[in-house]
Amino acid sequence: MIKSATGFARSAPRLGFVVLFAALAACVETTPVEVKPLTPAMKEEVFALAMAVNILDNCPSRFGPRMDAMEATVSRMSSESAGLSIRQMNSQTVDRILHASFSDREAQDRAIAYIQKRGIVVADKRTWCTAGAAEVRSGSRISKYLSGKIIPTKK
Repeated sequence: MIKSATGFARSAPRLGFVVLFAALAACVETTPVEVKPLTPAMKEEVFALAMAVNILDNCPSRFGPRMDAMEATVSRMSSESAGLSIRQMNSQTVDRILHASFSDREAQDRAIAYIQKRGIVVADKRTWCTAGAAEVRSGSRISKYLSGKIIPTKK
């Protein structure tokens, strides 16, 4: 269970990348590299990926991940911020990129704004499914990371 909005907001992007890296393959530990903050456009993409992963985590029966889109975003993020290929990335580098790009306040506020906009009740998985269905129907940035059938949600 999520104990605080701050904890949720900061864990959302990281959780998404942990899941993604596990699915892509184990990464070899590399020497720490210097990272730059992400550009505003890349930050938007990373946030969309993080929210998609939260939808996937909370509604696995309705949506599956689009790994091609996820891998492409992580590849662009790693190249832009650290000058690395996706195969050179590891969870520590991802964490450093996220810390350099999102302040605690920004991550928290963006996650809360998204949750409120979509009417999500964090502990109610059905509301995550409804949000995911709305994203797919609208063809939003988040929807490109989701695949699966859209089943009408009963309220």
